[in-house]
This record gives sequence, C-alpha cells and structure tokens, in this order.
Amino acid sequence: FIELHSRRVHFAGVSGNPDSRWVTQQARNLAGEEHLQNVRFLIRDRDSKFTCSFDEVFRTEDSVVLKTPVRAPKANAYAERWVRTAREDCLDHVLITGRRHLQRTMRAYTSHYNGQRPHRALALATPTGELPAERGQPPCKVCRRDVLGGVIHESSWRLHRRTTQDLDDLAKAINPVLRGWFAYSTAFYPTAVIPLCKRIDRHLMRWARWKYKRLARSARRARAWLRGIRTRNPELFVHWRYGSAVS
Repeated sequence: FIELHSRRVHFAGVSGNPDSRWVTQQARNLAGEEHLQNVRFLIRDRDSKFTCSFDEVFRTEDSVVLKTPVRAPKANAYAERWVRTAREDCLDHVLITGRRHLQRTMRAYTSHYNGQRPHRALALATPTGELPAERGQPPCKVCRRDVLGGVIHESSWRLHRRTTQDLDDLAKAINPVLRGWFAYSTAFYPTAVIPLCKRIDRHLMRWARWKYKRLARSARRARAWLRGIRTRNPELFVHWRYGSAVS
C-alpha cells in the first residue's frame, strides 16, 4: 500500500499464494494499525483477488473504493512506479533464496525508501519528512550505513551534533551541495524549495540548542537567534536567498 500525498509505503507481507483471503487479511492488518483513519480514497485495479470483503475493510473506514479502467496501468501510476523502483534499486541486485529472505529484504528496502530516499515531488524530502539536506556527498566527513549488505548506502551529515564547529564551518560544508540542488530545482519549480529551506533552518535551530546553553530549553529563542543571524549576514547560507529562516 502506498500513500499518494506522502509517498509512504506500507509493506503488507509476502505470500506464495496471494488469494483473496490473504489480501483481505492484509487490509485488516493495515486498518488495525490505524493507518486508514485519514484515507479518503482507495485506488485499485480489477484483479479478482480484490473481492467485496477487501473493499468492505476500507468502506468501514469511510473510504471510497475507486477501480481503475481495464488494462490501464497508468491510472494507478504511483503504485506501478514503486514496483519498478523496488526492482531496479533492490530486487535486481539480490538473489532471493526463499519467502523469509524476500520478506526480510523488502522490509529493509521499505524502511530505506520511507526514511532515506528523497522525492522531487516532496521538495527532496522523504516520505517520513526527514531533512534531505543531511544526505548526499558534501566536502566533509559523512557517516555511511550499509543497507541490504551494501546494495544501498545511507549517509548523514548530522548537523546538530557538530557542536565543535561554528556557523561559518557549517556553511562551508553544506553550501556547495545546496547550491547545486537549488540551481537545479529552481529552474523548474522555484517555490518547491521553500519547504526545504524551512527544514534546513529547523536543523540549524537544533544545532544551536545543542551548542548554546541559553538556547537549549527554548525553541522560541533559538528561532529568534537564527533570524538575527540571517538579518546580519543574509548571504551566509545559500538557501536564505530563497526564503525561510524559520518564518
């Protein structure tokens, strides 16, 4: 299951015989975990596995079931694209030896997809809303973590933990990467970078609260401090040219 507004994927499970009873049970599990509370519509194809009992699970949660036209995969393009992404990023590089291996592999990839993989439709954010500015290959030390035995690599800048550095050092570290991101993104959709600017500033606020004791217990003071820095030196960070400073 994939949420269209956030691109978050909910991994249902693995079965060698995914009949209507198994599919309906996965829908019940999703409802039991309270993931269907704000779902307005369910878009599905006309596969015979999706029976009335499957649709009833969503109708009890006040969701409207929409069936795609016959032989029209583009009508459910988000789900089809995710299947392709999972194959190209993961399954084409792993030799699956059994059902348990496949389930373990897909759970690991789904966790990476939701928490670490940026999306242009989300202003380079992840489905869980994490800051994409902490990922990439900046000209400084990066912490790397291997997923699926090295098939996928996750990296983080960990800005808030660099309390031994000052703002000038942070700017030198992330500005080259941000400059490339914004030069590309603003050429197509300038306003899409505004949420990214706010996320970067929130992490700078977190860094300030870790570094300075007078700001540790007050997000309001940290916000005012960062606004003052931007007022005095608006060219310090590249993203300040496009907005935010936690406005």
